[in-house]
Amino acid sequence: MEVGGLPLHPLIVHATIGLVPLAALFALVTALVPGWRWFARWGTLLTALGALLVVVVTRASGMSLLEDRYGGQPRIPEQLQTHQDRAQLLLYAVIVLAVVAVLAFLLLPARSALVSGKLEHTGSTATWVGTVVPALLVLAGLAALVLVVMTGDAGARSVWGS
Repeated sequence: MEVGGLPLHPLIVHATIGLVPLAALFALVTALVPGWRWFARWGTLLTALGALLVVVVTRASGMSLLEDRYGGQPRIPEQLQTHQDRAQLLLYAVIVLAVVAVLAFLLLPARSALVSGKLEHTGSTATWVGTVVPALLVLAGLAALVLVVMTGDAGARSVWGS
């Protein structure tokens, strides 16, 4: 996968580095600051779904780059294997974050701070929603944040050395 003769992976990876932490931040705000939930729920939903899309494209472009560089070899360098393994875990974490973001968007109540009451969401009245969904948001956000850092670190080490 190339854009203008350049491999797509080093170009698109920057979108992953920016969007996954932003999605995690929005998830934390949605979970921990109920007064801002009316606004943050939209950011959580959109950035989590965008992060999922970007991670899928980044991973596919990384696999394409790996095939171009190491296609005929039975083994790849250890640091590159570590990067690839962490990227797989990151994909799983971002899938979980996106699913939890959709659940939070649909289930968590959000009182609007606007005088008009626009963007208010009644959410679910089930008692477990107010504790379980925010806890899942925090865990999924932190997992995605940690994994994007670990994956990026392994990728940088595989390119630039220890």
